[in-house]
Order: sequence, then structure tokens, then C-alpha cells
Amino acid sequence: MQKQNLKLFFLLVIFLILPSFVEAANFPLEIIQPQPGLNTSNRFYKAYPGLVYNVRAAVIGGEYPFTYTLTTYPDGMTVNENTGEINWPNPTTSGSPHPVTLLVTDQENTVSTVSWTITVTTDGFYFIDAINGLTVAQGGTGTQANPWKIIEDWYITKYDTTYSGGFLYFKTGTYTPPALEDGERLAFNQNYKPKIWLAYPDDFPIFDMSYAHISMYAGGGNNFYVDGIDFVPIANPDRKGISIDGASMNVVLRNNKFHGTTERIGTNMAHIFIAANASQPYWAIQDNLFYDSVRTMGIEGYDATKVLVEDNYFYNFSNGGGESHAIGPKSNITRWDIRHNQIWNAAGHGIWIGGSNSNPFENNEVRFNVVKDTPSGYALTVNYDGTDTGTHYIYRNTFVGSIYVRNPIIGMGPYYFYNNVIQNPTDGFTYNTTPDAGVVVSTNNLIETSGLVDSSGNLIDPYLDYVGTTGWQIGESDVIPPSSPTGMSIL
Repeated sequence: MQKQNLKLFFLLVIFLILPSFVEAANFPLEIIQPQPGLNTSNRFYKAYPGLVYNVRAAVIGGEYPFTYTLTTYPDGMTVNENTGEINWPNPTTSGSPHPVTLLVTDQENTVSTVSWTITVTTDGFYFIDAINGLTVAQGGTGTQANPWKIIEDWYITKYDTTYSGGFLYFKTGTYTPPALEDGERLAFNQNYKPKIWLAYPDDFPIFDMSYAHISMYAGGGNNFYVDGIDFVPIANPDRKGISIDGASMNVVLRNNKFHGTTERIGTNMAHIFIAANASQPYWAIQDNLFYDSVRTMGIEGYDATKVLVEDNYFYNFSNGGGESHAIGPKSNITRWDIRHNQIWNAAGHGIWIGGSNSNPFENNEVRFNVVKDTPSGYALTVNYDGTDTGTHYIYRNTFVGSIYVRNPIIGMGPYYFYNNVIQNPTDGFTYNTTPDAGVVVSTNNLIETSGLVDSSGNLIDPYLDYVGTTGWQIGESDVIPPSSPTGMSIL
């Protein structure tokens, strides 16, 4: 007990003498979704009359948490001031296009704004109903009154551009992406296809991924937006859900479920795979649910910049003879903001940061996440490839499990750890070699071998005074995770 009290005393002293280090934002506050100056091929810019318009702003940098305010907006539109979720229950054509301005304020009172317009129209919208729809051959036209039935009704062929720029609403039912290229994927090249995929309000569409994964390449992922679709089982030959590369930008994946991946010996098995050459910015992966997968990554990334991974829930990733990672950025990764995610029972690595000295891998933030129950792996792994020369800021997280930093030698990093809650048997960090000075900078971390948090990752007595300053909790209690992912609500 004397050792514990002494540790608490020194932590308190550090809090008092280093407030400027703790409070300052590492990077400028920036709204990355929506982007200004786009057109109605982007989800933020178009709505269907009478069908709810629901989007969420994506913000990186700044000092989290943020406050969101609408300063210009149509009647009936609201924003959740804590999350940036914008809701407009009944879009109307009267006054279209409707101007909107969103203002975001961080904890340092830094402000960023973005403006865009929403065109309310029936043009370019198509509807698919796997249960009651008709195929094109049967007379289906894709209208709300006469919906299509299957994916082939609008996909047609790889290079067909008939419905380019369209928005697709999927009704409840099961849809099976066909393996139309290489026997393993449904390919989207450039801007040939509809790339806004939305669950019809209060409906629950399922994509059966047994035979093919979604492959966006050569710019095919530009303005790709998927909201409300259940991808299962991910048992196709590549064991992927969605793969995006080809210099894609303005990608949003939100409110989806990815689960049921079965084991396969190979590489880059992932629910969401950001492949090489995806060097363009502005990616938002928010509010998704990933669970029940073997030897798989939830999110794996190469060559992407300005990526927000926020408020996702990961559950039950098992090894199956290999390693399973919830979040795994790898090479040529810059300005990722991995924020406020929950990771439970990840057998390999909770958050896995690779790195390569042949490509930039720097200026990333991992903050306000909770990683717990990593029975045979690591809550966090940094510099997995051993060649990461970039700077990373890892703070305000709760890690219950091992923290592994590989090759903490001069020339790597530096890696800044501060204001984290770390509970593991090794009482802190694990290295493969003695760290050189200045490579791993640990400040203001609350570290114990046990007894810091409860089953929900929340601090317990005698550490409740640290709530709001140390670890993932913003307030007294963020979220109590359910025992099963079935029907769970995400954060």
C-alpha cells in the first residue's frame, strides 16, 4: 500500500507541474467529413424527399471532446452537440438546395467550420428489395414503388456506367455480391457505379459475403458511403469484407456490422482493408460493429492519410493459428486519429501499429480508447515491423493488457504515452530490447498490475479522482459493454 500511495503522489505532482503538455492539442482541428465544394454524387449533398437524412461529421486533430453546432440549417434539422450526428427527419424539396453550416469547437475553444448544400430530389435514387422486389427481367425499374431485387440489377457489368453517381436504398433482405472478377470479388473501377449504399430507414439489409468481397480500385472508392448494412459471413476466398484502394478519397463507412469471418491461411484478411495506393485523404470509419472472427483484422490500412477511426466496437477476435487484430494501420500511414473505440477479447493485438522506414508513418494519434481482455496477445503494439521512424501520440486510453514496443532505439519514434490507464502483469511496457532515451516518452500514466478498472474498463476506488483526466473515460461512466454483440447499440 505504501508503494501504491507513493506512486499516486508522484502522479499528482506531475499533473500539477505539466498542465500545458497535457492540455495542448497535437495537431490542428480539422473537419474531414463533409468536405466543401463537392456535388450531389456525395452523400452529404443529396437527400430523398421524406426519407430521413442522417449523417455524422468527422473531425481529426484538436483537443477532444468536441462540441458541434449548426449555424445555418433547414427547418427540422438538428445536430447532436456531443457526437456531430446530423438528423433531418423529413427533407423537403421546398427551398432546395438547402445551405448548411456546421461549427466545431474543441476543448481549447479552437473553432472549425464547413458549409455545404443539400439538394432534395428523387433523381438518381434507386431502391432494392430482396423480398418483394423484381429483377430487371421481371420488370423491376429500381423506383421506390417498383424496386429491384438483386445486386446484378444495377451492377450489370464491370464497366457499365448506366447508374453512375446513384444512391442505393436497400430494404430488409439478403443480398449476395456475385464473384464477377477473379472468382473472388465484385469490382468497382473509377466512377462507373452507384457508390452510396444506404439501409432503408428502419430496415436491416444483409450482404452475404460467402462468395465475393467488395473491391474498390482505380478511384472506385471516391465518395464511397456505406451506412447500415450487415456483412456476414465473410467467408469468401480472400476473407475480406470491403477492400478500397486506387487513390480513393471521401470514404465513409458507418453503422455497419462485419462478422463471421472464418479462418484462412494467407495475408491481409480484414473486414475493412485499405489497400496500397490509397494515398488520398478524408476517410471516416465510425459507429461500426466488428465481431466473431478468426485470424482477421477488423480494420487494416496502407497508404492512407487523414483517417478517423471513431466509436467502433470490436468483440471476440480469435487467433485460430494466427493473429487477430482489431485495428491495424501498417505502412505509409499519416494523420490517423484512432479515437474512442471499444475493443474486447482480441486474441492477437487490440491496436496494432506497424510502420516502415521506406514510407512515412507518422503524426498519428491513439486516444480515448478502451482495450480489454486480450487473453493471449497485446492491448497495444507499437512499431510491429521494427522500422517505424514516425512520431505517434498515445494518450487518454485505458489498456488492460500488455503494451509492447519493438525496437525502441535511436532513430525510431518517438512515441509519446501520457494520461493513459495501463493495467497489466508487467507493470507497464514490454520491450524486445532496452529502450534508448527519448524514444518512449511516458508521462502521467496511471500504471498498476491489477485493481484499476472494473469489468467495463471504468476506474474504481481509490482512483475515481482520475476520471476525466486519465484513461478513456470522459465522464463518470461511458459505456457498459453488453455480454453479447447480438442487437447491441454502438456507443
